[in-house]
Amino acid sequence: MLCLALSACGWFSEEESEPEPEGPRLVGRVASVHGADGFVLVQGFDDLKLGEGLILTTRGEEDRAASLVITGERAGRYAAADVKGGTVEVGDAVFARPTPEEEVVEAPVDEKVSPSSP
Repeated sequence: MLCLALSACGWFSEEESEPEPEGPRLVGRVASVHGADGFVLVQGFDDLKLGEGLILTTRGEEDRAASLVITGERAGRYAAADVKGGTVEVGDAVFARPTPEEEVVEAPVDEKVSPSSP
């Protein structure tokens, strides 16, 4: 009888998985800064693939922040990123914002219209 009461209360129901956070996600750290050339090397965490064109932000001490764009050049867990703005230093945390899935919209089909004679 007690089992029926407990199962009715939802104690034995399956755990729901938590949704992924919608905010920025920590993906790595700045491994080296090449200021004269305008790029940094980002060391990715957990073998994440930092794809070309991915927009990243950094956060450092004293509210230091920068905007980066992955160039596509990589070596193992390291990826090059162009500095688009801000100030960046070695050790700064690197975050990626989830990209909203793009809706696929089909272009309207052009119907051929035959010219009419006057």
